[in-house]
Amino acid sequence: MAKELVASKKDIITLCRETVIKVLNTCKDKEKARQLEFELDQDYMELGQELRVIGKIEHGKNESYDNALAAYETKNQLLQELKARIADKDKRCFDAVQFADRLEDITDIKFSEELWCSLIDHVSVPTGGKKSLIFHLRNGGAIDIVLDQ
Repeated sequence: MAKELVASKKDIITLCRETVIKVLNTCKDKEKARQLEFELDQDYMELGQELRVIGKIEHGKNESYDNALAAYETKNQLLQELKARIADKDKRCFDAVQFADRLEDITDIKFSEELWCSLIDHVSVPTGGKKSLIFHLRNGGAIDIVLDQ
């Protein structure tokens, strides 16, 4: 079986690379971040207008401004967390793809527990006569690898 794995090394590396790119894809997160940035810009302009109005009326009647400011700060916090998640995913994707690229060039392959744990949640073996491994990914997906056909 080890010889078969070494013989199909390029296919395995390609599958790994494609899986990494799919699992760590940040396109949707980046779109959410752009939308949040747009909403924050709109909210900022509205807060500025509301602040000008508050300055013209008596003090203590700025509850709507306080509520709008709290909502703005909450959105801003969400945006910062989303950007941190995007940066983390991008770094993990880059590292994993670079690792896969290096695997193509070397024959002495070493296991990276850090990369493995960043992608795979757990592996299961189905019951019955099917000889396969099911790799359950951290994003909720699964990859079924048939061992013997």
